[in-house]
Amino acid sequence: MCSIGEEDFGDEGGVHAMIPETAKLTLDDSLQQQTCKRCNLEKCVLKLSHKKDPECGKCFMNYVRHKFKAALGSTKIVKRDATVLLVADEAPESVVMLDMIKNCIEQNIHQRLHVKIVGVLMIDEGFLGDNSDRNGPKSFYERYKYLGMPLFYTNLARNQDSVKIIDENWQQLDDDSKEKSLKQKLSALKSLTSQQEYLHSLRVAALSSAATELTAEFVFTPEISLDLAKLLLTNISLGRGASVALDVGFCDTRHVSFRIIRPMRDLTIEEIHHYLTLNGLSAASSTRFGLNKGPNASIQNLTAQFVDGLQQQFCGTVSTVFKTGERLKGKNAGNAEICKVCRSPLDFENSETLFATEYSRLVSEFANQHISEPEFIEEKAKEAVRGAEKSKKQNLCHSCRNIFMGVDDENLGDFYESLS
Repeated sequence: MCSIGEEDFGDEGGVHAMIPETAKLTLDDSLQQQTCKRCNLEKCVLKLSHKKDPECGKCFMNYVRHKFKAALGSTKIVKRDATVLLVADEAPESVVMLDMIKNCIEQNIHQRLHVKIVGVLMIDEGFLGDNSDRNGPKSFYERYKYLGMPLFYTNLARNQDSVKIIDENWQQLDDDSKEKSLKQKLSALKSLTSQQEYLHSLRVAALSSAATELTAEFVFTPEISLDLAKLLLTNISLGRGASVALDVGFCDTRHVSFRIIRPMRDLTIEEIHHYLTLNGLSAASSTRFGLNKGPNASIQNLTAQFVDGLQQQFCGTVSTVFKTGERLKGKNAGNAEICKVCRSPLDFENSETLFATEYSRLVSEFANQHISEPEFIEEKAKEAVRGAEKSKKQNLCHSCRNIFMGVDDENLGDFYESLS
């Protein structure tokens, strides 16, 4: 019988909220004088900040792996023998997810994860950085070849092209024209916030293209609770409240041929680091575009800094933020049209909030022009909410319209094409 109690999976946010405590991310030698209270056999090596007692490495590994498998098993969304594509980079969360899945499929018949892994996908965006070193696929291969799974590559600038297999004979296939085209598109966006949001949509498009080509029913991504807490607050700040439940939930159902699954969402950054240490695994830092430009450069960076600060000083608060996202539900869209970029239901129709926002903006704008007719301002506000007649921006949700603010219809078609 499983020895992990229900208290291990409780909402610790309410219990530990606002308790200043920095998580220990290294093994504690001083704990080795104590015997693990869970198994009463091994010496303790670590103590998680949200648990009362220290524990040994073996019990910690059983606990965190059970937590991972429980997330997959409790929902019963991923059926037996389903085809699964794993999306990863070399960040700690990806390293842990892939190692856990390897462990799960090597268990005995009763405890095994019964899915068919079609491969591990790397989405390369190294060309966007200042570093000219393009050895990402080779490094990816060296890190994950022990898995014995097919390793695939796709470039963020070529999401419509077929995926390539990474092996020991890999040679970099640069395509300067498409990479240059993507850089030009980024320069056309008015802010780093818009650029980072557009790149996020490109990653999803690349993922979708690869999943379709490899006939995967499910795509596993490695976001943990800290990542999703950042995403939750960022999306609300950017006006994506209608789709935030899909963006941070266990399962994203917006795609017709496959579903995105987040099996790591219940794990904390502290558990990730302990897992790496106990298993002797290494990882690399994230190379996402714009992260090195400082916290004030974009909404995403500022939110990330805020949540990281909470994690260091009040780690229970991050759990509260994340678990709040679990309870959010989007409106039932029915047969509503979807946004061409993020595939969320179009949210501007009959929106009193958007109308009030546009009305207030126009009142301030027209005050300088000595225009005060309420009917005129009201009609202009309704037009701003709907979008101009026959404009391609009518196919975008409110948040995606803000991303492409300043991009005309002719150039917007190029953005649509790159995301299709």
